[in-house]
Amino acid sequence: VASNNLLIITLTVGYAPLLSNTDCTVKIDGLKNPNILFETDSGLLQHRVISVSGGMPFLPVTSADGISGGHINPAVSFAMALTGRLSRKKLPVYIICQLLGAILASAFVYVVYYDYLQEFSGTDRSTAGKRATAGIWSTYPPSHVSNCNGFIDQMLVTALFVGCIFAFVDKKNIGPQSNLAPLLIGLTVLTAGTSFGINAGFGLNPARDLGPRIFTAMAGWGSEPFTAHGGWWIWAIAGQMLGGAIGGLVYNFTVGSKE
Repeated sequence: VASNNLLIITLTVGYAPLLSNTDCTVKIDGLKNPNILFETDSGLLQHRVISVSGGMPFLPVTSADGISGGHINPAVSFAMALTGRLSRKKLPVYIICQLLGAILASAFVYVVYYDYLQEFSGTDRSTAGKRATAGIWSTYPPSHVSNCNGFIDQMLVTALFVGCIFAFVDKKNIGPQSNLAPLLIGLTVLTAGTSFGINAGFGLNPARDLGPRIFTAMAGWGSEPFTAHGGWWIWAIAGQMLGGAIGGLVYNFTVGSKE
């Protein structure tokens, strides 16, 4: 009976973040695809286009807001669990489903753009160079950006991002109506991307970075997504998770409402 109840709770709590993160990741990766496969000459222009488009997919957060609170980001969920805004029992379910949603979305994008991918790079599946395509799915800093610098970048931008989210959803603050919060979150992502994206791709979301990385490792890129840039992936995830915790705690101990 206990195991059946756990399964029901898992399915009920988990399907919303899974579907909303699938939706979000499909849109972000789908928007990044043309910028890479169409061989945009200017790296800065490519960065700006991806930054602007990256803020828009957060609008579908409203589709799961009434069930799960619109959780699509483990860094945000972790910060909320840490500060008592989310049940810690739900946290593992949320993170697993967010990760699964990102993997599923990555497969959708791969199938939709398969012909363009083959035309652009053939059988070459790499993370660096003129024919590199792994950046469609996950973040890969340029060679001159160190992992330490990238870690600080990810930690700071995620802390600011999570702090803003806490302000938007804090009912005891002068926050917006709940149906306006996803729009403001999307605008915050846009701001984060244009301000911080050039160093390490403003990952912000560990599931959005790790899930696609797992998919690309299985889809032909081999171990490169995890070994590239001196094992950058672990620095990215650690920076985002730590930044999320810092952002949530700083808000909670300063202007935030205490439950």
